[in-house]
Amino acid sequence: MILRRLMAHINEQNWFIVWLDVSVVMVGIFLGMQVTNWNEDRKENDLRRIYNERLIVDFNNERKGAQARVDYFSGTQLYGYQALNYLEQSSSQRKPSADIIIAFMMASGRWENSSNQNTYNELINSGRINLLGNFTLRDVINQYYSDNTTRMVEFARMSAYFITIRSIIHPIIQEEILNSCEEIDGVLQVIIHIKPSCHIEISPETIAQTIKEITDHPTLKSELNYLISQLRYNNALYFEQISSASYSLKLLTAKEL
Repeated sequence: MILRRLMAHINEQNWFIVWLDVSVVMVGIFLGMQVTNWNEDRKENDLRRIYNERLIVDFNNERKGAQARVDYFSGTQLYGYQALNYLEQSSSQRKPSADIIIAFMMASGRWENSSNQNTYNELINSGRINLLGNFTLRDVINQYYSDNTTRMVEFARMSAYFITIRSIIHPIIQEEILNSCEEIDGVLQVIIHIKPSCHIEISPETIAQTIKEITDHPTLKSELNYLISQLRYNNALYFEQISSASYSLKLLTAKEL
């Protein structure tokens, strides 16, 4: 209809109306493109906001999980020192008890490291990482998850002490100790709390036999020494993770991304 009217005005050589018709068409096209661009920008901003909110939740959980592991492994380290102190005593000084078995067992406490990378992986796989806008933010987040892969490998290593001590202590006693000395909270994000002290009932005969097997083991003391030093190193890695997650959160919660 517009084209027919335009041709009629051209045939009539009514150039002012022709110019007016062309202007109306151009303005219409321009406004249509602007509306399309505005809708695309709005969708992009909505996606940016959603991913930003999801990353804030992820990094809060990352920081919380790393701090909980620092607390947990600091507790296992204290049990490790208690067990090591027992091994360094002379035979006449040693007094076998359930508490000593608990110390040897809890020194081997293990909590698998985990990291929720779903939001980050989605951004990478969909090619939407640029939605984060700020180059510094993208660089920090990329570096965090790259370093996290290295940390996961480090934490996945099973110590020789873990294998040795759990080969000596009876599985039923192990289960009783863990049930008594650990508390587990959370559903989507599991947090394990280690108690500074706990108690279980073990017969004197079982205590004596278990302690004898522990103290007679030729490499257990050196394995415990190494474990304690490794726990210190692992906690340093967790502190690094907490610092990196905190900095990522600072950038994510800044007013201008």
